[in-house]
Amino acid sequence: MSDATLKKDIWRIIGVICALSVLSVIVVLILTEAALARQAKDILEQKMNTASALASRFQLRIEDATKVLQVAAANDEFLAINDADKVSEDYKGIPIGLEERKRDVARDILELYGSFETIALALPNGDIYFVEPYDRQLSLPRLNYADREWYSGPIKTGQPYAADALVSTATNHRVIPIAVPVYSADDSSLTGIMVGAMDLELLEQQLRMELNLSNNNRVIYVDDRGNAIEDVSERTIDTFTAIESMAHLQSVKNVIAGQSGNLIEDVDGVKTLTIYRPMVIDGRDWGVLVMQPTADAYSAIDYLRNQAYVMLAIIVSIIGTSGYFLVSFRTHSTLSNQLAKANAELIEKDKLKDEFLKIASHELRTPIQPIIGYASLGARGLIKDNEAWKVVHREAQRLMKLANNIVDISMTQSGVLAYNMEKINVTEVVRSTIETFKPIAIEKKLSLELNVDETFEQIEIDADATRLKRVFDELLENSFKFTEKGGIRVDCKIETERLMIRFSDTGTAIPPELLPKIFDMFSSKSVNDPTTQGAGLGLFICKAIISAHGGTIVARNNLDGPGAVFEITLPLHSLREYVPQTRAAVS
Repeated sequence: MSDATLKKDIWRIIGVICALSVLSVIVVLILTEAALARQAKDILEQKMNTASALASRFQLRIEDATKVLQVAAANDEFLAINDADKVSEDYKGIPIGLEERKRDVARDILELYGSFETIALALPNGDIYFVEPYDRQLSLPRLNYADREWYSGPIKTGQPYAADALVSTATNHRVIPIAVPVYSADDSSLTGIMVGAMDLELLEQQLRMELNLSNNNRVIYVDDRGNAIEDVSERTIDTFTAIESMAHLQSVKNVIAGQSGNLIEDVDGVKTLTIYRPMVIDGRDWGVLVMQPTADAYSAIDYLRNQAYVMLAIIVSIIGTSGYFLVSFRTHSTLSNQLAKANAELIEKDKLKDEFLKIASHELRTPIQPIIGYASLGARGLIKDNEAWKVVHREAQRLMKLANNIVDISMTQSGVLAYNMEKINVTEVVRSTIETFKPIAIEKKLSLELNVDETFEQIEIDADATRLKRVFDELLENSFKFTEKGGIRVDCKIETERLMIRFSDTGTAIPPELLPKIFDMFSSKSVNDPTTQGAGLGLFICKAIISAHGGTIVARNNLDGPGAVFEITLPLHSLREYVPQTRAAVS
């Protein structure tokens, strides 16, 4: 063989290796960035949902407190003031023992509605008539409060009024005064102003119980002037501080202008992601802000990006190493035995990576070919049939599913796959899945049957509905893939204090040698069957999701006929929020 031919072969091998490396880089970067963009969107959506829920809850709290005071103000006891002449600067109102029936109504409010720390009745001139508890009345620094917003608001409007937050002169707590005008029996004259001081410390305690304030999460409520009426984070510990203005922040300016949105801004010298939602309180725009430093908010994304880069480096290293051995083999034919042995050892050590490359390249190439072909024809105006575009859409969906599976496996094994555990009805999730697959059953002329026990249908458990639906989708998709006649049956019942969901079909059975490893990565009937599609990733993800819910999933073949059975069990008791154990990601 001439030197020119040898050099040509070597350069040809080098060209192939470079092309494979570039292609690997492009594919991994495209899939990674798409997955990370989706993850960033999910993070924003979750925080926006939290902000919306907090705004709605706060608004309802103000409305409920106002209704309580309105009901009390309509009580016959408040239609007349009997002891106005007994108001004294010494007692900061009337002394104890007078107007006890009115005081009893106030005490009932404090006992039955825990959000108020004090209930007061002020006269039309702004003098305090009485305050409950009475010791708070005695601690007032003055008698007349006609200069306060909670007094002037209802006087001007004749309507209930939630004033801006202030520090109570009676308790030194941050409070929101909610005032309701009290009228005489014929509504002809103002009898007084009933005002309840809503204690914001109670709101803070509730938020600390309900919110995850780790990773520097922070929740701030602002009034229409941009004052922080409540600031709850891992660092703040109480509400006994002066009210701070935050009107300089752009997010605060936006929210008190009635706008919703999100932005990244500098807060106390830290680059911070802020989600803001307005809430209307008596016609004025207040707001809630959900804040987190961007470094913490997007830490999972940065971790996944680094993992992708590591995987990319490994893939390129494998390709480069393989190229090196090929060149060496081509150049030094006398070393073929040693090279074969070294190559075998390399393949054995990197079996998982090689398996991934083989399956991923097949799964990527199969949908890419028709997409490129039809796109080329479409660019030249040669496609008039909508079926061609349906093929392009279907293959693009297939590519997206593969990308989702790859990212989910990486997140699962690296311990960062998030679960949103909440009370759900599993029957509703199963029915939603069945409805999704009805068109496929009709198209393939297969039966699709759902049987749910009455007791099962009434049960709710703590679970992630989206993750469970993904499991059910995967199992039904597999059943339809391997079933050509007969049908699929889904049974839901309770067995030995656990929920059981069984998927059975009349398709091809699972090969006996595959059953013990059916839930392993890259183990699938599709992997060994060229007539069906699949990368062998779905069932691995299914088992990870079910395990995260404290359940089990098993597979077996039908004993009395063709087909396979997949059986899921989930615990009946409420599960705590799932906290994954960190493991090294599979590259």
